[in-house]
Amino acid sequence: MDQQIFASMIIKYWYLIEFLGQSDFPVQSREGRELCSKAAKGESRAKQITVYHALSTQADKLAKEQKTISMEPYAALQKDKHIYSSYGVLSDEIHVCVGKMERYLFAECLQRAFHQDFELPEKNHKPICLIGLKCDEQATYIPGSIRVSPLAWGIYQLLTPDN
Repeated sequence: MDQQIFASMIIKYWYLIEFLGQSDFPVQSREGRELCSKAAKGESRAKQITVYHALSTQADKLAKEQKTISMEPYAALQKDKHIYSSYGVLSDEIHVCVGKMERYLFAECLQRAFHQDFELPEKNHKPICLIGLKCDEQATYIPGSIRVSPLAWGIYQLLTPDN
């Protein structure tokens, strides 16, 4: 096989893996919640903690399930500044994930669209973020930070006849 063709195949494979390898929707682990709880009480010596908040009115149910408080980004930062005062630096960015969908639904959509019945190794029920963006510590959108899920964008491109 020609080296240039082989290199092209490798690049296409790498691109496909990167494209389909979108990270799961971020969820705080049980250990992370425990670490934050200890840090709030001054019982942790961890150098860094990551705090998660549910930030929408629809997130109230999720917040209750995860035993967190639903609030606006600015209020969340102000509260964290007080609770975790022993940590000298708060992030100057808030990462916001808008919407989520279970990963396997994308594969099922492709199956229906192309009338194919390929077998999936297993249904991946972990959700992925549909849109992500960043805000500063004042909850102001950081220009250029919005990202659309590559899976959602790719399927839209495949299924839209004008593209």
